[in-house]
Amino acid sequence: MKIKIKAVNRKIKSIKLCVPVDGIIDIDSNGECEVSEKCAKSLIEGTHDWKKVESVEDSKKDKEDSNASDDSDKKEDSEESEESDDPKEEFKKMKKDELISFIKENKYPESEWSKFLASEKNSEKLLAAYLIKKYNEALKKI
Repeated sequence: MKIKIKAVNRKIKSIKLCVPVDGIIDIDSNGECEVSEKCAKSLIEGTHDWKKVESVEDSKKDKEDSNASDDSDKKEDSEESEESDDPKEEFKKMKKDELISFIKENKYPESEWSKFLASEKNSEKLLAAYLIKKYNEALKKI
């Protein structure tokens, strides 16, 4: 049976991802995907990056029952997508732990960003500014 899971991180959407057991999966624009029970268990329990949505059969039944609420959901989704189009704004909204996690995932040298952690007051702003700088540098290379 397939299980529907959702990425906790809002930035994980509309991509292909290699996961244990199932291999390469497609993640939709809402950050959701369908995986096997084994894969779902390893992702949900093994990491804090995924949560269970519901089983595929239940979601099909719910879709039939809730056609009226789809219009309001689409409006909310379009508002969210408008807000999240600019990565710079997303960096500014992220918490300190999320910023550090994002920096480590992208393997930026710790010697460059660790000095920003010394400032308790401004560490979030400094880390966000660091990521914005790196983002702008990457855009210039393109």
